[in-house]
Amino acid sequence: MQTAGNIAEAIKLTDTQHFDLLLCDLTLPDGDGCELIERLLAREGGEPIKAIAVTGHAYPADAARTKAAGFIHHVTKPVDLSELSKFIDDLC
Repeated sequence: MQTAGNIAEAIKLTDTQHFDLLLCDLTLPDGDGCELIERLLAREGGEPIKAIAVTGHAYPADAARTKAAGFIHHVTKPVDLSELSKFIDDLC
């Protein structure tokens, strides 16, 4: 498992490694998690990325925005670990 604290670090990690799953907060120091997933999708030619947004943004519009950006699931904080585990099992 690798962690990155911002978009730049995440992009750098994905330049050199393959990841089976991306868990990403929406609020990052240098941008937004939706921006990260959109950049990764553009780089991968639009290939789906197994990605879950983990965020305090809990409005239906927030979930719609993460889905439109390319996240497969949207999990709100505080995280229900059984829900997160189910989503991870579904993707992996």
